[in-house]
Amino acid sequence: MDEQYQELLRCIESLDARERIQELGGDVLDRIKNRFVLGNPRVWWLSFRFPPKEYHYDDDYQYKRISCFLNNEDFCYFIAELDVTHIFKARVADVVFIIGECSFFEYYVVSMDLKKLICETEHGDFLKITI
Repeated sequence: MDEQYQELLRCIESLDARERIQELGGDVLDRIKNRFVLGNPRVWWLSFRFPPKEYHYDDDYQYKRISCFLNNEDFCYFIAELDVTHIFKARVADVVFIIGECSFFEYYVVSMDLKKLICETEHGDFLKITI
């Protein structure tokens, strides 16, 4: 188990939100990938099926802007690109907290209806796709 994944799990435990945050299997991940990504790129944002809108901010807190596009109380899919890609179902507010508490990793946040995808790249780019 890689260190970043362990850190992510510790953060979830510290939230005392285990009942609200559920790790999911690869079938959901595959469905999301097929909806938003072409082919099998090293990282998804290299080959999005739809052109993303790019947002630029003058700080390192792009993840805090997730709440500008998705309601904090809504559930979403949270995809963490670590050594192995992990997917969780969680509330948007919990996802924002987790990202802020962990060491940086690339992530994707997807609405439950699969109509919105938000991500932050290793370059600090904040991207959003709305279908």
